Amino acid sequence: MTLERVEQTAMPTEVSPAEFEQAVEAAGAKAKTLTTIVDDQKLKVQIGSSFHLKAEAWQTLGAAYGCSVTSEVTDYLRDANGNIIGVTAHASVVDINGTVRGGATSICTMDESASKRDMLPSQLAGMAQTRACSRALKQMFSWVVVLAGYDPTPADEMFSVDGSPTPIAVQIQERS
Repeated sequence: MTLERVEQTAMPTEVSPAEFEQAVEAAGAKAKTLTTIVDDQKLKVQIGSSFHLKAEAWQTLGAAYGCSVTSEVTDYLRDANGNIIGVTAHASVVDINGTVRGGATSICTMDESASKRDMLPSQLAGMAQTRACSRALKQMFSWVVVLAGYDPTPADEMFSVDGSPTPIAVQIQERS
């Protein structure tokens, strides 16, 4: 699926202090609701002393603002022998009118960790798309996540305290 980029309508050059205060109040209420959902559904991962949101939490927050996210694989990275060793994906944040409001690109490669060395290209593609979706939503809504008390870096992008990758799938598997 390919989205056409829609020209955005002109944004006001300045938000008044009263409008900003209203936006922060509304975001605070949404942050409180998000916290309840995240806790009830276990949509956060603790890395060190910080909590990072899983992709589903980012999607939930996007929905609170009338946005959804779409993604597509944009490239397969190959080694010298032509074997797929990574995938690049792009995600777009779309509002209820179909207007693209933001986006991000992400990569997932087999050499990130031992757990990825034997992954199929489709698995790498899914991880790249998940990362791109979380990143695109983060770029728009990280300020609300901070109001909710979470670290704004999506869990899919995090590394453990010792520097090794901590993909969500591996963390869930380790906790089981």
